[in-house]
Amino acid sequence: PWIDTLHLYRAAWPQLGSFGLGDLCDRFGLTGTVGNAHPGRRWHDALFDASASALLLGHLVAALDLGDKSLDLLLQPDLSAWRDLRRA
Repeated sequence: PWIDTLHLYRAAWPQLGSFGLGDLCDRFGLTGTVGNAHPGRRWHDALFDASASALLLGHLVAALDLGDKSLDLLLQPDLSAWRDLRRA
């Protein structure tokens, strides 16, 4: 199994306009952190993108206080609100 940060962010914040990795990092103030960790690298570089995904996962777990919750919440997020918004 794997944790998909795209699905997690769609479930947690379905109203966001874009769920691109760079857009999410910008919105939640993480772009500078990943950039400082990997100077000279940029989006679509495997290490840069993997680090950004890890930072986004950490942000989501902290923001929603999921540290002591079941792993199933991360593995199978409820995307119904995001789907409903897309249909509207």
